[in-house]
Amino acid sequence: MITVTKEQIDSALGRLRKSIDKYLWLQRSVRLVNVAQDKEFQRRFAGYYRVRFLKPAARAKLFDLLEESKNRPVDFGGVLEKLCAATGRMEESFASKLAATIDPSLPVIDKWVRDNLGLRRACSAESAKEIHQGIRDQYADFLSTEIGKYLVCRFRETYPEAHVTEVKMLDLVLWQIRS
Repeated sequence: MITVTKEQIDSALGRLRKSIDKYLWLQRSVRLVNVAQDKEFQRRFAGYYRVRFLKPAARAKLFDLLEESKNRPVDFGGVLEKLCAATGRMEESFASKLAATIDPSLPVIDKWVRDNLGLRRACSAESAKEIHQGIRDQYADFLSTEIGKYLVCRFRETYPEAHVTEVKMLDLVLWQIRS
């Protein structure tokens, strides 16, 4: 269950300018360049999503998969399976970041979201799919509440030029709320 206060939301919103600018650049650029070859896109994506722990070969496969997937419908489970097959590792966080780049209505799985939602790290592809669906359900539930509506309203007031999904608004705020 997502529990955040208005004070936490307002504080997080005050720290999001650079993150939003970086995110908007990525979203504008992803369909304009060949992300498997464009080093500037790769550098910015890796910096924004903190994809520095992957070895070079796995990173190349991540961007190949992003390029291959960017113009077709995407779901987290499919991306996760393809990324696992390509890298030999279960990388639910990277898979969620790739899927959310293609479909901004999908949430990202990262340490801060897991911490804020009280979730464990996935131990298998199936558990990662369940966790991701659980996050989607929790986000939908939260965004329908009074505090969820407050978050969306305050986000739009604070960043009127940032045309992002409500899911991404919540992702960004949760990323800023750290224990």
